[in-house]
Amino acid sequence: MIPPRSASPRILLVLDTFKGSLPSAQVAQAIAQGLTLEAIPPDSLTILPIGDGGEGTLDALASHAEPIEIPVRGPDGGAALGRLLLRGRWAWIEAASACGLGLASSSALTGRTSFGVGQLILAAVERGAREIVVGCGGTATLDLGLGLLSALGAELTWGPPAPPLDPAPPPHDPQLAPAQSPLPRSPLAELTALDLRPAIAALAGANLVAAVDVDNILTGPRGALEFAPQKGAPEASLPALLADIDRAALLLDQAALAASSPAQPRAPRCSEVPGAGAAGGIAAAILALGGRATPAFDEVASRLGLDEALERADLVVTGEGRLDATTWRGKIVHRVLSASRGRARVWIVAGQATGSAVDRALAEDAEIILTLVSDSGEVGESIASPGARLVRAGRQMGRALRGWAPREG
Repeated sequence: MIPPRSASPRILLVLDTFKGSLPSAQVAQAIAQGLTLEAIPPDSLTILPIGDGGEGTLDALASHAEPIEIPVRGPDGGAALGRLLLRGRWAWIEAASACGLGLASSSALTGRTSFGVGQLILAAVERGAREIVVGCGGTATLDLGLGLLSALGAELTWGPPAPPLDPAPPPHDPQLAPAQSPLPRSPLAELTALDLRPAIAALAGANLVAAVDVDNILTGPRGALEFAPQKGAPEASLPALLADIDRAALLLDQAALAASSPAQPRAPRCSEVPGAGAAGGIAAAILALGGRATPAFDEVASRLGLDEALERADLVVTGEGRLDATTWRGKIVHRVLSASRGRARVWIVAGQATGSAVDRALAEDAEIILTLVSDSGEVGESIASPGARLVRAGRQMGRALRGWAPREG
């Protein structure tokens, strides 16, 4: 039961980044502008930017500390500016700042590296951090964190280059089809052994945490491979890539056990821990080093005081760029809906939304769902300049609030 509160609603704006468009704080600010244009008092609004480990999360956490920029190696081997946040002996690293999708050029997925993330971890250790949380979202890599491990000093042994993969023959007459080039194999196919002990020593006793936004394990078709197509992997390369991932994962598990000690035990199979497949396997590498995986939302929400903010709210406005089936796999909208149940009413703003996702949100007690686009032809425009549409959504909410009455149950 939601207890009755003030006649003038206290509104908490807690929105995810609209990926490729606006960070969470700017999304919330645009909606707040629309609300105030409809005479909603500004002092009734609370903006709580949040994130689930990907782009924008570090900015959401940076209310009491300035992010530090560190020159690192980007996913394609070029220069990048990695970002970390340091508060006392606690550090947050934004993996996407070192190997995010926005930094990747047209290079093949299999040639990209997480080396820069390892450089950020070393930078945090050098600055005295003892608990280092790596936000595992928005990355362009699928190297199982081998680049990260290499940057920390792990010894990786490579065999001869794997032979190219011949693509499957086309289903129609091959004489009429253009010739297809062999597909390059992943460097994972060349890994023969790795020693994690130098990397563990480089951590100097610091604890690593992988803040993940998915629960995929590392191996199998529903592991890290599930995200390969959205990172640019050709469909025809997936069977061989799956075999390469599973093989390298076995070597990673063996190395983790070899580095295990009574003081620092490892899971028997790091690759099978839920979340190990996050960030192209970066989470698995952290687990192999003796770290742990935790839902990024929980880590961030705890740091930002979401529970306390919900206790003071009558209405929660949440949202993301696209409301779809993946929303219900622990993303911010789903988690905010769950956390608000029995406390406050929930309205949702989304760039786009599938019909099934809207139905589920309504079934889970969301009251209003507003989308920024009404058809696919508006998607590009909405992504390029969403601000005016978000202000308009805020105004719609403001008008709907004119008849506000606290709900008693």
